[in-house]
Amino acid sequence: MITTNEALQYLNLDNSTDLKAIIENFIFQVKNEIENIIGCEIITNTQVRTFQNIPNLDYIPLDTFKLNSITSVKYSKDLITPFEVIGNSNYAFVEVNNIYQIHFFNNTLKNGWYELTTSEGVAIKDVPQEIKSIAFEMVAIKLKNTTYLSGGDRLGLASQSASYPSANDSTSFKDLMPNWENKLRKYKTYNIF
Repeated sequence: MITTNEALQYLNLDNSTDLKAIIENFIFQVKNEIENIIGCEIITNTQVRTFQNIPNLDYIPLDTFKLNSITSVKYSKDLITPFEVIGNSNYAFVEVNNIYQIHFFNNTLKNGWYELTTSEGVAIKDVPQEIKSIAFEMVAIKLKNTTYLSGGDRLGLASQSASYPSANDSTSFKDLMPNWENKLRKYKTYNIF
C-alpha cells in the first residue's frame, strides 16, 4: 500500500531513524485496517474461493478490488463429487462499472459448487493515490499518538505551528475526525456468499 521509505518521507523522518521498525508495524496495521473497511486485499495476491452458485443466476459477482485474471474454475455438483476443471468456453470474466463478475454459459453448470482461483489486486505503485493518502494520514496519527516522538501523547498535533500575536508558543491540530471510511466506501466490495 505504502512503503516504509514513502512513510518516512511523508513524516519528515530520516531514513536511518530508530523508528523504522515501528513505522513498518504501523504500515502493516494500516493496511489491515483499510482492507477491512474495503472488504478485500488491495496488493496483488492469489485468492481461492469455494461457493455454491445461486440457482438460475447466470453470473457471480466477485468481491475484489481489482481482478487481474481467473487462473482456474472448478465445478462439483454436490461437494461430494471431486472438483473438475471446466473449460473457459463455459464462462467469461466481465467487468461492469468496476464490479467484477463471472458469467456461466452452460446451463448444467449453473447449479452446483465452484472453486475459483484468481489473481487479484495491484502492485504497490498502482494503489490509488486517495488510498495512499489515507494510509499516510493513519500512520502519522498512530505515530503521533505514541511516546516515540518527543513529548509523547501527541495525537493530532501537527508538525508545524501557527504564531499568534501575544502568544509565545502555539500549536495547530489536525482534524481528529477524519473522513476515511466515507472516502474508502467507493472502493468497498460486497461478498454475497
